[in-house]
Amino acid sequence: MVEEKRKHPRQLAETVVSYRSRGPTLLAPDQGEGVIENVSLGGIFLHTEEPLPEGTEVDLEFDVGEGNRFESVRARGVVKWNRTKFPPFGMGVEFTNFDSGRQALEHWLKLMAQHR
Repeated sequence: MVEEKRKHPRQLAETVVSYRSRGPTLLAPDQGEGVIENVSLGGIFLHTEEPLPEGTEVDLEFDVGEGNRFESVRARGVVKWNRTKFPPFGMGVEFTNFDSGRQALEHWLKLMAQHR
């Protein structure tokens, strides 16, 4: 059995996220949308057809919640790795700061873990 090295446990999710590069990018559009494939308090894997280059700083925005109660999460992060050669295409983004919604994300992750 492989031991998990992550500081924060990941949860599977299918949530739309908007992202914008915090600087110019030459190889990819500087903004776009994707779908979060998995998420933790430490970061996300963002499925997108045009991932940003490693090291790119990004602003992220997505909603979390259930039923009719949703809250917006606004976070900053850095692209730690990307997958451009084979599907699923996307990028791993480590959160570096939350502008808003950290507590909502933490609560949502706990609810998701209970329903696994």
